[in-house]
Amino acid sequence: MDNLGGVLVVDNKKKELSDLVQELARRNISCLPKLYEPGEQVVPQTGVRLAFFDVNLEDGLSSNESQIFASLVRAIKSYIAVDNGPYVLVFWTKKPDLVEGFKEYVDRDDSQKVPK
Repeated sequence: MDNLGGVLVVDNKKKELSDLVQELARRNISCLPKLYEPGEQVVPQTGVRLAFFDVNLEDGLSSNESQIFASLVRAIKSYIAVDNGPYVLVFWTKKPDLVEGFKEYVDRDDSQKVPK
């Protein structure tokens, strides 16, 4: 991650991932783009300092908050190592109320072991 500036971008849609990566590149910010696929085995990264995650990473979960949050926890834990150290987590979504709900969800249940 060091040669990529510690920036990670995760989305389940190629177009949205590409758009964000291109915008970061336009601003001379290198990043590690990851196309999220549920169940895919990935190596959790260390050295992440800035992580962009789409809130809804699985199609068909748009109305079930608990499933959306569980999916997001799995994705974060898959891509960011628990011993990563401090990082900024940036979410994008068409439903901004989900972001606050997710923060409460993670704070409520520390057994999730989400890298913080």
